[in-house]
Amino acid sequence: MKVLEMLFISMRPHKWSRSIIVFLPLLFSGDPLNWVYLIKIFVAFLIFSFLTGAVYIIEDLTRINIDKTDSTKKFMPIASGELSSNKAEFAVAFVLIGSFVAAFFLNTWFGLLSILYFLLKLANFLFAEKTPLFSKNVISGIASLIVITAGTVAISKPISNWLIFYIFTTSVLISLCCDIKLLQNKNQNTKDSESFLNQIINITSSTALAIYCMFCLSTLEGISHNLIFTFPLVLFGTYRLLYLTFTNSEEKFLEKILLKDWPFLANIFLWVILTSALVKFI
Repeated sequence: MKVLEMLFISMRPHKWSRSIIVFLPLLFSGDPLNWVYLIKIFVAFLIFSFLTGAVYIIEDLTRINIDKTDSTKKFMPIASGELSSNKAEFAVAFVLIGSFVAAFFLNTWFGLLSILYFLLKLANFLFAEKTPLFSKNVISGIASLIVITAGTVAISKPISNWLIFYIFTTSVLISLCCDIKLLQNKNQNTKDSESFLNQIINITSSTALAIYCMFCLSTLEGISHNLIFTFPLVLFGTYRLLYLTFTNSEEKFLEKILLKDWPFLANIFLWVILTSALVKFI
C-alpha cells in the first residue's frame, strides 16, 4: 500500500484536473446521462490522467539527481528514496501499456490521439529548458485540443469549432497563470518574466472571453443561442482565476489552489448545470 501511495503522489493527481475537458463533448451531446457515453468518457478521462501521471514519473526519474538538491522536490517519493527507481520504471511501463490498450479498445483514432498526447507532453518536458516560456504554454493548449478532440471521437459527437478555440485559449491562460504563480514563489528576481507574462495573460484572457461569446452566438445543431446566459459565469470564473493567481499565497501550485477554492468550484458546477439545461431543454 505504501508503494501505491508513493506512486499516486508521484503521478501528481492535482494535474489531472486539466483532463476534465474530455467531458465537454458529452455535456453538449444533448444526452449527458447516456450511460454508454458516460462510461466511455470516464475511461477517456482516466486514460489521459494516467498518461499525464506517467510523464511526471518519467520526469522524476530523469531528474532524480537534480531533484535531490532542490529545496522542494527533494521530498518527492523518487528523489527522497521512498519509491525506488526500479518500482517507478515498472509502474510507468504498466501504466503506459494499460492506457494505450484501453485507448485503442475505445477507438482506433482515440488510441492514436492518446499516443500523440503522450509524445507531446513528453517532448514538452524533455525540451522544456530549451523552449521559450510562452511556447510551452502554447504546447499545453495543443495538448488540451487533443484531449477534447479525443472526447468527441470517443462518443462520436461533434462540438463547435468556437468551443475548441475557447478551450485552447483558456488552457493557454491557465498554463500562463500557473507559470506566474511559480515565479511569484521563487526567491530570485523575476520581475521581467512576470511583466512579460502579465501582458500575455491580459491578451489571452480577453481573447478567451471574446471567443466564448462567439461560441454562444454561433449556430450548431442542437446548441441554443441562450447559452449567452452562461457568459456571466464564465466571466466570473476568469476573474476568479486571475484573482487567485495574483493574490499572495504560500501555495505555489495554482491547480491545488483552484481545487480548494469553493467559489471557483461552485461557479463551475453552476455552469455545468445551466449549460446542460439550456442544451437539452431550450
